[in-house]
Amino acid sequence: MRYLQLATLLALSTHCFCQNYFEGEITYRLEAFKKDSAFDLNSLRAAKATRSSFILKGGNFLQKPDSGSLQYLFFSRVENRIYSKYDWADTLFYQSGEQLPRSQDSAYTIEVKQGSDTILGYSCNRFILHTPNLTLTLIFAPELSIDKDWFKDTKYSYYNIIYANTHSLFLKSIAEFGKYVSILEAERIQRREVSNSEFPNTDLLPKALY
Repeated sequence: MRYLQLATLLALSTHCFCQNYFEGEITYRLEAFKKDSAFDLNSLRAAKATRSSFILKGGNFLQKPDSGSLQYLFFSRVENRIYSKYDWADTLFYQSGEQLPRSQDSAYTIEVKQGSDTILGYSCNRFILHTPNLTLTLIFAPELSIDKDWFKDTKYSYYNIIYANTHSLFLKSIAEFGKYVSILEAERIQRREVSNSEFPNTDLLPKALY
C-alpha cells in the first residue's frame, strides 16, 4: 500500500532552464477504487486526498496531498531517502533508496509502447512494469526529460528501473494491486524556478526508520 505515492517517482535538474530538465510544479488528480469489496481504502496513507501537488528540482521532490493524515513525502536525492511526515507525529519516517522495501517485488518484466497517449498536449509513451503483486503503467512525456543517472542507485519504488527506461516524467500513473487500483493524472504543469527553501529541512525533526 505504499505505491499510492508512485507519483513521487519524479526527479529533476537544478538547471532546467539551461539543460532542458524540468523544474517546477505539477498537480495531479488522485483517485483509488476497490477491486475487493472487503478492502478498506482508508488504510492507504493518502486516503481522502483528491489531488497531490509535486514540487520538483534537482532530483528532489516534495509531494503534498490536499487531505488526509500524510502531510508530505520528500525524496532527497543526496541522501537517497524518502521521508514521510504525518500529522499525528513530530517524527520523520524514512526509507533508504538503496534497498528494496519488504512490500516491493524483486522479480519483474517491463514493456515500453511508443506514441500511445496525449495528455495536456504532450505526446506520451507508456512504460508498463509487471511484478507478482503489481502492474504499474506510467504514461510519460519525453519532452519532460530527466537525468536517468540520478536514480541509478535508488531501488525504492522501482526508481532505478523506471527512469533507466523512460528518462522522463510521467503524466499518468495507474498502479494496480490485487485489491485496489490507484490512479494519478496530471491536470496542471507549471515550469518555474524552485527555491531550496521550499523543501523541508530534515535536520529539524527526529527521524525513525519506517
